[in-house]
Amino acid sequence: MKLKLLSTFVLLFSMKAMAGYSGIYGYQYWYPIYSKDYFELLKQPTPLEINRQTRNESSDPQVCAPLFSNAFAKGKLDVRYALGYFDDSQGIDIVWSGTNYGRSASLDGEVYFAMREVLTQPCEGRRVTCGFQEYGDPESGLTFYKKQMNLLGRNLQVTLQLTHGSASNNFERNKNELREKQAQMTAQSEENFFGGLGEADIIFYNGHSRNGGGPDFNPPVLGADGHPNYAGYYKVKRIGINHVLQAIKKNPNQSMIYGSFSCFSASHFKAALQKVDPSLRMILSSDTIDYLKSYKASLGFLEGLLQGRCGEDLSQFAKREDLGKEFTAFNF
Repeated sequence: MKLKLLSTFVLLFSMKAMAGYSGIYGYQYWYPIYSKDYFELLKQPTPLEINRQTRNESSDPQVCAPLFSNAFAKGKLDVRYALGYFDDSQGIDIVWSGTNYGRSASLDGEVYFAMREVLTQPCEGRRVTCGFQEYGDPESGLTFYKKQMNLLGRNLQVTLQLTHGSASNNFERNKNELREKQAQMTAQSEENFFGGLGEADIIFYNGHSRNGGGPDFNPPVLGADGHPNYAGYYKVKRIGINHVLQAIKKNPNQSMIYGSFSCFSASHFKAALQKVDPSLRMILSSDTIDYLKSYKASLGFLEGLLQGRCGEDLSQFAKREDLGKEFTAFNF
């Protein structure tokens, strides 16, 4: 009875947060809690920091300054965070309510709203991924954030553009009565991410790798079995990564930091990315990762970068709990 009452509370709480979304899996209830817990974890010193404290040593903050040289020259740090169309083939809430949300139900809308809350919360302590002013209409799936901050002794304006890919969490609606809105959501997400490849200082994708066919902001192309058509479509066409490679070739950005928080992004994309830009700074995953891990890792790396961290300091800071094996930063 307690479990049933809690699941009902979770669903009612999350249903009122966004038109078109029904709080699938209770994400809009749980993700703000996960965010808070993770930022509490980030307050703890890393092994590297503890070792420095033991030796009474201090780090030189200017060691990481070259990482942000382009932003310092502009006086502005441009960040893009794009949530892909994150569909779940199962679509059944086996933990809480038992609700069947239909095939390929998408989860990115709820995580988008959790991310908005993170960015606009008041800042406490050393935390800097907070205190942003928000602009735009959240219901459109496109919002902008701005704040002034000190990064390694320089005063910068930090801007962040946030998008997500799905018009609702229902695949059938997105393909039919919401198809126009879905086309808009896809287009603006693609512009945020692919368009940012030649402009942004930090660009993060959090979504599906599509077995090498991502990044992807579209409803999935399904096979006869009702699951994404990896063998016949995504692995053959590789639309997303080809778009990334073309954008980098056309407008190389030597200072860009590229994060792909998606399953096996290292094995799927690393070689191709390094071929077009051997010096590209990348954050990639080496395993299957669930949405919570990709979300927390993206928060950790973003917070670490905005604190002016780099190298092993950045990696240890971001990879708390069980995130250490899954994510690797290259060329930092």
